[in-house]
Amino acid sequence: TPIVSLLQNIQNQFHERMRFEAALKDHRGRLKRLIGKQRQLIAQLQKQLDECNQAEQFAKYGDLLMAHPHTKPANDTLTVNDFYTNQEVIIPLEPGKSVIETAGTYYKRSKKLQRSIQPLKDRISQSEVQISQFDEILTKLENVENELALEEILSRYKMKALTVALAKAEQPTSRYYRIFESSAGEKILVGKSSEGNDVLTFKT
Repeated sequence: TPIVSLLQNIQNQFHERMRFEAALKDHRGRLKRLIGKQRQLIAQLQKQLDECNQAEQFAKYGDLLMAHPHTKPANDTLTVNDFYTNQEVIIPLEPGKSVIETAGTYYKRSKKLQRSIQPLKDRISQSEVQISQFDEILTKLENVENELALEEILSRYKMKALTVALAKAEQPTSRYYRIFESSAGEKILVGKSSEGNDVLTFKT
């Protein structure tokens, strides 16, 4: 009967609306989680980038040790005059290694940190672009009225592809750090904590 058909139509519209609102809520939540994850990643990357400032200090330690190869160490440290500042500097030595060997270790660490600077900056920029894009999608979703419009927005911004790409960018992790891949294809190791950052800095 017309009344039964009308009721069924109303019920169908109600269920469609419920599905749409559930899908919209799910996508908004997913976007917010992705934004949060990228912001957290940026903070970790920035912290690691700040620690790359040690590169200059490590190189200086290497220079000072090379200039004082015969100075007698005390308690795994070497106190020397810094010819850069004309002040005394206490340099930690590697246990079981000579002054020259420790200098080589400091040079190696310095070069490693220097090589990390540009990939870290690139990955930060990449995450900032992703956050901007996710924010733009969230803004678009504020005015979505139906499922068709929702699908059009998700398709236009390639939302599914973006989610998959982000998942692939983060590779299997270790106890101390996560491994990401930059847009240039370079692997970036990001410490999960201060301990993890130390492991990366002193890993040779």
